Amino acid sequence: PQGLAALSDTLRTFAASACLDHPVLVMLDQEGGQVTRVEASFAPPSELVVGAGGAAHVREVERASAEGLRRLGVGLNLAPVADVRTNARDQVILDRSFGSNPAVVAPLVGAAVQGLHDGGVGATLKHFPGLGGAAGDPHIAIPTDPESEAQWERVQMPAFQAGIAAG
Repeated sequence: PQGLAALSDTLRTFAASACLDHPVLVMLDQEGGQVTRVEASFAPPSELVVGAGGAAHVREVERASAEGLRRLGVGLNLAPVADVRTNARDQVILDRSFGSNPAVVAPLVGAAVQGLHDGGVGATLKHFPGLGGAAGDPHIAIPTDPESEAQWERVQMPAFQAGIAAG
């Protein structure tokens, strides 16, 4: 945490001294669980774990996480994951998703976005159009998802819509 705060301060100082027209926006990939870039007391558990507590719990956990990130100079979190995990052969989403049921995942994604905003940090929905139905690891090979557009609209789209509706 101290290293991130120092880096953020240095970037802001540089931007101010260079009279840049736009402020520096520090972004961080802090989903929680296996994708935790800053090990701190406010780092959330995986989405699957935090989601088990329901939408109000997700919102509160993300608010606390965002407040911690904001104190370190972060303005945008590259989270939450909005993917609905539907492929057991997936090797990258795993517990980074709130689950495999679109009706459960969508409101939790919305709550995560609201919580991040409550804590003063912007949110980024990922991984559009969704990696939850793809097998493999996109860090190794480009994954494909054989679902139809109609299936995508039923399964993956609701979580992205909920996140967008939440801001």
